[in-house]
Amino acid sequence: MVAARGSLDVLVHVAFEGPAAIADRAAAHGLTPRVHRLFDGDPVPSLDALERLVVMGGPMGARDDVDHPWLADVRTLLGVAVSAGTPVLGVCLGAQLLAAALGAPIRRGPEPEIGAGRVRLTDAAGHDPLFGVVEGRDLAVFHWHGDTFDLPEGATLLASSDGYAHQAFRVANAWGCQFHVELRAGDADSVSSQLGPDRAVTAGELAAIEPVGRQIIDAFLALPPRETGRTGPLEDQVTT
Repeated sequence: MVAARGSLDVLVHVAFEGPAAIADRAAAHGLTPRVHRLFDGDPVPSLDALERLVVMGGPMGARDDVDHPWLADVRTLLGVAVSAGTPVLGVCLGAQLLAAALGAPIRRGPEPEIGAGRVRLTDAAGHDPLFGVVEGRDLAVFHWHGDTFDLPEGATLLASSDGYAHQAFRVANAWGCQFHVELRAGDADSVSSQLGPDRAVTAGELAAIEPVGRQIIDAFLALPPRETGRTGPLEDQVTT
């Protein structure tokens, strides 16, 4: 495998939703992620040094700023990162934060969607730099969300499920995935401990899901990094 150029920054909102397979695949590409544990007091990084950005999930809402005050700064960073052409991947809450940063409403979904499930790729996904490499059109994924979002202006819809029409989207060089791409078969016990006994996930279910995530992550890491030191069109920031 050819080593990826540039760096990777990962924003983590809770201890039990870390980068997992994203860190594994980064290492395989020759990258050591800079992990920012926002829940533990790490500051939200500035755009200056960002060449790739991943924003992980969490149980809070995308605008739950009172209890999690760093979220406003994350939305601001996402807005300017997209304007500057930074490759961005938002996972679950990260996808909701990305949608909010680009001006889309966030709201409760019809009912929580939790556990092993499926998403269907759209026709546009076949031509997408990330989803175009994924084998098949009906994908095994892991859901863990109760909120949904409208598509941001100019977004391309890439995946849907029966309960949630907006499962993945792209705007410019940024992707939001409502489902989790980072989970591995070995994460079954730690995930199940957070879900509760009635919604446990098995290693077998995650083993079926893991290849999809790996393909998406590898495609993301293969994208050319943003050139730091180059000024992007940041004057076009969106409302956060």
